[in-house]
Amino acid sequence: MAGEDHLKGKRVAYLWPTSGVFSGVNALLKSTGNSKYSTMLVEKVLPGLQHYFDDTRKPVCYQSYIAEAGESDCFYDDNVWLAIDFCEAFQITKEQKYLEQSIQLWQFIISGWDDKLGGGIYWCEQKKQSKNTCSNAPASVLAFQLFEATNDSTYFNWGLKIYEWTKQNLQDSTDYLYFDNKNLEGKVDKRKYTYNSGQMLQSAALLYKLTGKKNTWKRPGRLPIQQLNILQKILKRQKEVRFNDLKTPETGLIPFCFGGMKNCISWIKIQNIF
Repeated sequence: MAGEDHLKGKRVAYLWPTSGVFSGVNALLKSTGNSKYSTMLVEKVLPGLQHYFDDTRKPVCYQSYIAEAGESDCFYDDNVWLAIDFCEAFQITKEQKYLEQSIQLWQFIISGWDDKLGGGIYWCEQKKQSKNTCSNAPASVLAFQLFEATNDSTYFNWGLKIYEWTKQNLQDSTDYLYFDNKNLEGKVDKRKYTYNSGQMLQSAALLYKLTGKKNTWKRPGRLPIQQLNILQKILKRQKEVRFNDLKTPETGLIPFCFGGMKNCISWIKIQNIF
């Protein structure tokens, strides 16, 4: 991760919380249809995100900190969230450029898959030490969404493949929730986070939607009611966030000290489950 930003004399947000604003604006645009959110996306959100784009390393992607401060690590999960955001922007606006950007990021994301541990996508391109639910579960969601958008069965096959690998390697067989990651020695980090199980639940829902097979839902799901209760509690804890109160006017970037964005991201990413 990048250290102090000596170019601007202060720190700004890393990519992950900044991308959460993209998710939020998409949700507002979808739910209200108000063109001001489309304008906000074009004039504020996307120019801010462009500061993180790295086209010097291939496949191209967004790095974890602003490019003006030098190279920083590239995380597969960060780029999955953005690719989902671009795909959802395409679904809402029907503007082809957003779909093209999602597919471009897919090329980076799937480059993180290899045969070690029998498959799976790494967490970080520069630190290929573990394969995490947070990079694989949303990658499955993205693949299914790209299949919906393009009707290219390659995406469906990848979505199913990633989903099955995650279920087989990172699901707790006792409560059907999902562990955080598995390292290359095969040791599982047994911490559990709601967004991991939430993304696998969304992937299962998409798989059922695309196939129409009831056993598809029963087979991958099996998340207990208490887990859904945990996800609902997250919704209740969220506070209203106003984008214009957060951004830096000169750059459109979000201050580093913006607390609580992880919970906001969790809310945005699991909303479709309900």
